[in-house]
Amino acid sequence: MHIAQITEPDPFPSLINEAIETTETSIVVVEPKLDGQIYPSQYAVLFANSAYFQLSEVASTSEASLLENPEVTDVLNSAWHENQPRTEMVQFQNQIIPLVLQLSVVPVEQRLVMTLNDITRYSARIEQLEQQTTRLEESAKALESVRVALEAEISRRGRLENKLRILAETDPLSGLANRRSFMEKGVSEFLRSQRYNQQLSLVMLDLDHFKQVNDSFGHAAGDAAIVAVSQICRSLSRSGIDCAGRLGGEEFAILLPETDLEGAGLLGERLRSKIETTTILSDAYKLSVTASIGVSELGVGDKNFATLLNRADEALYAAKNAGRNQVSAG
Repeated sequence: MHIAQITEPDPFPSLINEAIETTETSIVVVEPKLDGQIYPSQYAVLFANSAYFQLSEVASTSEASLLENPEVTDVLNSAWHENQPRTEMVQFQNQIIPLVLQLSVVPVEQRLVMTLNDITRYSARIEQLEQQTTRLEESAKALESVRVALEAEISRRGRLENKLRILAETDPLSGLANRRSFMEKGVSEFLRSQRYNQQLSLVMLDLDHFKQVNDSFGHAAGDAAIVAVSQICRSLSRSGIDCAGRLGGEEFAILLPETDLEGAGLLGERLRSKIETTTILSDAYKLSVTASIGVSELGVGDKNFATLLNRADEALYAAKNAGRNQVSAG
């Protein structure tokens, strides 16, 4: 391989000198004066480029005073004593505005090479960004507080709506589903049973001679009887499956999903027996009541829930006409 011979003078020293003179970075070479001390007593400037003198002019001072700045001196002393490069940010107050300088010092043999960059505008921008960050953090905290408050309010309203829904669906005396809620549940179960070809039965009961209870013992005793029968209906129903409701006055019903007519009849008999043998306490009175019960099962020809309900109602009145306190299937 042929290598061409370089006959021209080496161009790099002049290029380096030109780069040093035209750079915006202030470059200074200083020599420490020890005078027998651990730390130099002063620093003599051996070289400084044009940018350094321009920086000195901006700072409205001489290059010597820059070196005498305590923060600058600390960085120079540390780099000299530890023989390690150091970089620090130094604030220098001039007559107009404070300057923020990035000072870097590198030990080279028995001298120190120092570079200075004016980062005032960058420092101001960083400060602005930090202030913006602080404001954003404060806003984020405020938004988090609002979010927590909103979640608490949504939760409170959810609980309130749930209470209102329960109140709207519940008979206040018995604690069972009221007529409107029971009928809605009945329609829903009727449609589900038809869709999935499942069994559905209904038990209806009416307290026998209930008007005599009110006339003989007072309405408080009648209310006690309603509460006692409601508790029996609830206790004999399957939790989460059956739906017990008070349809009005002394009339009750229990919806039995996935139950055939025989199962409904067995439950009807258990209800009848339990009601008959329960002693009801009301003030100074002890009383008991009986119930007539009708049961029905969803048939192939049933077109709506009302059909199932009417058959159970007809069976109930058949039980009453047959002597009361018995179960009849429709």
